[in-house]
Amino acid sequence: MLGLFRDQMMIAGQTEEELYEALSLPRIAPEPREDRGQIEAAAASNPPKLITRRDLRSDPHGHSAYTDGRASIEEMVST
Repeated sequence: MLGLFRDQMMIAGQTEEELYEALSLPRIAPEPREDRGQIEAAAASNPPKLITRRDLRSDPHGHSAYTDGRASIEEMVST
């Protein structure tokens, strides 16, 4: 059985939110969970932040006429 236990009694673990709350940590989204200090950062009130649509300022992927697209490189960077 998975969860957070104290003296063989489960005190949290029905949901992720319950687990983080029991540990007094803000929830860490699954994407940045890489065992690279995220727990320590969350404990210091500095959890990793995910990129959102509001952070994007252009199309994250495009093809120029150099490959299989229609626009030249100059046209792509000017828009």
